[in-house]
Amino acid sequence: MIQRLASYRLPEDFAPQRDLPPRAENPADPGWKRYDRTTLLYDAVHMPDRIRLYLPRTFNLWPLVAEAEIRIDGQPAPLPRRKVYRRFERLDFPWDAPAPTEMVLSSASLGTVPIPVASGDSAPYEGRRVMYTMLRNERLEWVRDWLLFHQREQGANAALITNNSSTHYSSADLLATMQSVPGYTVTEVLEAPLPFGPFHIEKGVDDGKFLQTTLLNLVRDRFFLSADGVLNVDVDELVVRRGQRSAFEVAKRWGYATFRGSWHYATPYDKPLCHADHVLHDPSEKLCPTKYVYVPDSILGRSCLSVHSLEKIARNFFKTRDLHFLHCRGISTSWKFARGDATREGLLVDAGARAAFASGFG
Repeated sequence: MIQRLASYRLPEDFAPQRDLPPRAENPADPGWKRYDRTTLLYDAVHMPDRIRLYLPRTFNLWPLVAEAEIRIDGQPAPLPRRKVYRRFERLDFPWDAPAPTEMVLSSASLGTVPIPVASGDSAPYEGRRVMYTMLRNERLEWVRDWLLFHQREQGANAALITNNSSTHYSSADLLATMQSVPGYTVTEVLEAPLPFGPFHIEKGVDDGKFLQTTLLNLVRDRFFLSADGVLNVDVDELVVRRGQRSAFEVAKRWGYATFRGSWHYATPYDKPLCHADHVLHDPSEKLCPTKYVYVPDSILGRSCLSVHSLEKIARNFFKTRDLHFLHCRGISTSWKFARGDATREGLLVDAGARAAFASGFG
């Protein structure tokens, strides 16, 4: 199934637009051209006892929301509770009535903005071991191999992938690829045709990366609340066991576990690469930042999720030695920086990675 967000963006000529994060020191840096100045709302989700709105950080745009009259299926909305995180905000409206279909925001500034309310339905994912990621234009054969590996190595049996404005294929093509992988009983694509945000190196930039972090939390609340576990890694990352337990079994103890990764390389780079080509590594190279697996129906799993760990919790807390991920250098469109290099000296064959590839891909 292809799912969609009920997002709302201000017109390009609307004034004011979103200010840069307060910690931004160089507004003239060209990297800020990718900053999302106009998205006001990502989605509205009906949960068992509330309607939850997910917004990117509003900063100076908050008065647009605060002054709006909000109605739910024609009735005045109850007063919401606002929760502000580093990269997004939530508005929770108490709601014990039957599932609504629409919210409407009205004000002199916005006019009338209808917002469809998604029915948060985790039934398809109940008891499932879920793979989740966001992508843009990663090759479909990479997606297929990523799913196949984690089905065989970790026992994954459900997958949701957010398609962030891919131009090389459609969401239908992506879904067909996911459905072609054996062992997955649930496969869905969530379309998110919205700005990813800036990625240059400057103070304050991380505060302006709204979309990825917001959707990590949004998809949990909309789809995964009854899932057995969710493994959050990118398409270029393959999670391997260092023991008998799968990632989803490791997460059972605390409801959450982080693990480190290492860069892996392939040669030559003059051909289309696959994950299994990445058998080389540099044992002295610094490890990659953590990734994690979590149980949605747990204290930690209900906390604020971020890209590499829980927000405001050190990455090394709840770190497990039972898991490790192989970060495949050549599985990339180099959208952030050029990754097609294998000029490093001291690269050695990683026998463990080779064995994992043999097991995961056959």
